[in-house]
This record gives sequence, C-alpha cells and structure tokens, in this order.
Amino acid sequence: MDGWVDEHLLQPTLRSPELLDLALASPDLRTRRTVHESALHAGLLSDERPASIAVHDHDDVIRTRFGHLLLDRGDPRYVLHLLDGGAPKVRVRALQLLGVETARERLAESSSLVRSMAQALVLRSGGDPAAYYRDALRSGAVTRATVAGLGQTGTPDDVDLLRAQFADDRPRVRVAAVRGLRRLLANPSDPRAALYGREPLADPSPGVVREAAALLDGRLGQADLPLLLDLADASHPLHVRRGALTLLRGLSRWSRLATDLGLLSVPGEPLADAARRDLDEWRQDGSSAFTRPSPDLAARIGELLAELEPQLGPAVTGELRNRAQV
Repeated sequence: MDGWVDEHLLQPTLRSPELLDLALASPDLRTRRTVHESALHAGLLSDERPASIAVHDHDDVIRTRFGHLLLDRGDPRYVLHLLDGGAPKVRVRALQLLGVETARERLAESSSLVRSMAQALVLRSGGDPAAYYRDALRSGAVTRATVAGLGQTGTPDDVDLLRAQFADDRPRVRVAAVRGLRRLLANPSDPRAALYGREPLADPSPGVVREAAALLDGRLGQADLPLLLDLADASHPLHVRRGALTLLRGLSRWSRLATDLGLLSVPGEPLADAARRDLDEWRQDGSSAFTRPSPDLAARIGELLAELEPQLGPAVTGELRNRAQV
C-alpha cells in the first residue's frame, strides 16, 4: 500500500475502535493483512492483542507475522504461549528458544515441522529420539506422531515395529507406518520392501495405498504380475486399482502400454480417461525404440490394438503397431 494512503487515510480510519475491530475481522484476506500491518505500524493494537492474533487468527501468514514479532521482543511470557498455539514456523522458533528439555517433551508433536525440530535438538544434545519412539510404541502409546517419529529417526532394525502398525484401525497411523518403511527400507537391495509393501496395497485407505505403491516403485518384477492384475480388476475399489495400475505401468514400458490399452478396451471404464492421457505421454517418449515386448505381451498388445483401432484411429494404431512390432 502507498505510504501516504496508509498514513493519511487508513490509519485515521482505524483509530476508531469499532472500525478497527471490523477491519481486523474483514472476510477479505488481502484487506485483513493490510489492516493488521497498518494497525501495527500505527501502534493501534493493545499490548495483549498481538498475542491473541498470533494464536487465534485464521490466516497463517498473519499468525506467523505476529508470532515472530512477539519473539523478536524477547518477552519470555509469550514463548510457551506461542509454542502451544502459534503458527508452525513460530512454534519451531519458540522450541529452539526453550531448549532441549522442552524438546524432549515435544517429540510426539502432531506438527511434523515442530516434531523434526524437537528431534534435531535432542540429537544435538546427545540423545536418541528413536529410543523414545520405540518405547512409546512398545508401551501402547501408538499415535500418528510416534509412528511417524520412528520412521523419521529409526533404523532398518525398526521395520517390524513399524510394520506391526499396519493393523491399526486409524488410517493416518497406517499411512505413517508405510511412509516410515519407505525411509527405513530405502536401500534398493533390501528385499523387505517388496515383501512388506504388498500387504497394504489393498488397504481401505487411499493414502495407505499411495504410500505402499511409492514404497514398491521399481522393486517389483514379472513374478508380481498376477497380484497386480488381480488388484487392478474392476472388482476392487478405485484407489486400489489406481495403485496396482501405477505399479503395472512401472514394470516396463511395454507393460505400461498394455495396461493403458487394456483399460481403454473396457466400455464404461472409470479410469479410461487417465489411461488415454498416459498413452499420449507414452507416445511422446521415444525410449521404447530400443526395446521390444516379450512374446506374450506382444501378442496381448496386438490383440488390443486390433480391438481398439476404431477408437484410436488408424494413424495411432499403426504407430503403436510399428513401435511394438506386432
């Protein structure tokens, strides 16, 4: 905002307590941010009001601005207040100010940003955050934060403890468990990723299936084809099918082509539009020029192209036949 307009028009208007209250509560986000800044610079906010704004305002930008302002003032009264209710970045800074003892108490924070800072502070002091999470899970204190925390700080030896949380009835806990396995089993030579990642592929939660598919990405082979074909069947929920189809496409470029063509061949298939978009992307990628499909896959692709020629048109069908040599 122009400084003259702010000083000579907006600030005088905001000197009315009634108008100030209305302006600070404006439903228009840009207006509210402008009013907060103007009122702040003009000294129109009481000593306690910034603390209330930093905790209770609905806009994260405003809460962050006022939270940092309070911490900059160095008043210790507000640090714990902001740790409990400030915007995430402000809470992280407040935790740093309070130190390692408070950090140990905040290892199970629901905010991943605050939890990560707590872990870092404990590590710097020579502590072991993973030990805290192991004890919590073994004692039955299973939350999304304790499961995620072990995934963030644990070792491959903690895989079984995380895998045990696949049976939890809370989807967010199961998501955290599978995501944690992605980190602990990041070594591509560890066979447990493919072994354990298959189990949650049929989970009722879409988030769990997405994490399982990400865990298995690049780790499956032709031996997994029957499982993936079964999960991709129309008898399964859409999110399960999507996860299986993602992995089928990842087996090889030719498996990807056959998968997309198979979906396009089914009348009324809800995933047909996504298959057509993926097929268009496949055609733009020329890497298939250096490989050929297996005989079985080539036969399947040939059958599907013959069936789909009226739908795809002779030009596209001819291009795909030529590339697959079928």
